Amino acid sequence: MARTLARILRSIHDGLWIELEDLARNREGGREPLKAVLSVLLAVGVASAMHLPDIVWAALSGFLVMRSTLAEALPRALQRTAGTIAGALTGLILARWTAQDIGLLMAALFVLIWIAVYQGSVTATPYAWTLFGVTAAIVLIAGLATPEGTAEFAAVRAGEIAIGSASALVIAAVFEVFGAPPGKAAPGGGAVPGAALTLRRFGEEDWLAQHWPLIIHAAQTAVAVSLLPLVWRFFEITNYLQTAITAFIVMIVPLNVIESGSRYAVYERMAHRLIGCLLGGALALLALRLAADDGLLWALCLAAGVWTGFHVQSGRTGLSYLGTQFAFAFLVSFVQGPGPATSLDPPLTRLLGVMIGAAMASLVILAWPSAPRDADARA
Repeated sequence: MARTLARILRSIHDGLWIELEDLARNREGGREPLKAVLSVLLAVGVASAMHLPDIVWAALSGFLVMRSTLAEALPRALQRTAGTIAGALTGLILARWTAQDIGLLMAALFVLIWIAVYQGSVTATPYAWTLFGVTAAIVLIAGLATPEGTAEFAAVRAGEIAIGSASALVIAAVFEVFGAPPGKAAPGGGAVPGAALTLRRFGEEDWLAQHWPLIIHAAQTAVAVSLLPLVWRFFEITNYLQTAITAFIVMIVPLNVIESGSRYAVYERMAHRLIGCLLGGALALLALRLAADDGLLWALCLAAGVWTGFHVQSGRTGLSYLGTQFAFAFLVSFVQGPGPATSLDPPLTRLLGVMIGAAMASLVILAWPSAPRDADARA
């Protein structure tokens, strides 16, 4: 384990130096990062004009949906929006019962997360299933905190994500109209043959044997998320969302990695998420102090953070996920409203939530008696 961690940290250190050098030299050009910046600014502007309560989710969608071409961004936007709406509706329906019973909440979280991880691995729409799982979980969790506001929370979250996704599509379309060079289309992916989630498939011994690592991995993720309510209650944690999101997201890895039995990719995602969030959160704290009450400087700092995160996400050193998490942490820490933030509490509590979620996922993997261990993980 120590050797695995050292290997991951060394690759992160070397990769970040290369990405910083490329950023300073502007080796990849500024067109793609500029598109991400404009997408985020448009999303923030529209969400602010509509007086939405948590505009950071619009900003995040504007960043996460943006791709090189409209053809790439469109299916991503549709999957993100559809998965969010489906997850919000599911969470809203179940919250009627889970808000008053922590046992039912844990059971609902287990089932929903298991389905999201499994379906996200075997269908052609993994991003939709990821957003389904994340949204359903956070709506259920919001119901635990404020049962009377669950419906409004679900509706606003879906609206914010739709605004951010639409902003990304608008900016991508504008750049294509004005002659942006076409990028390479992202692979669409495909379902594992015969792996549809049906009771009939689970009755086939050969199929179960072939896909057992995926079933176990989905169960590990579901356990990590469903145990979190006990952690929140024991430690009297009131900011729930980041712990649940992290415990779920760090376990999303490619199907071939899951079925190989290797845990290296999961540990690497944990390290990338934690370090990315630390760096993004630190930059946000610095930028908050620098921007103070200056709206123009706030917008410039926002653009700089988004530009940096997008550059690393699109870089050549394999740190794409770290760049995404850098931008995620920067945005959730820096964008607290329609203007300069006034409190450092949100970035600090969100960062703590990320650390708790990553720790829970790690503990479940290490404690799972039948979890596969590769040579690196045993070291």
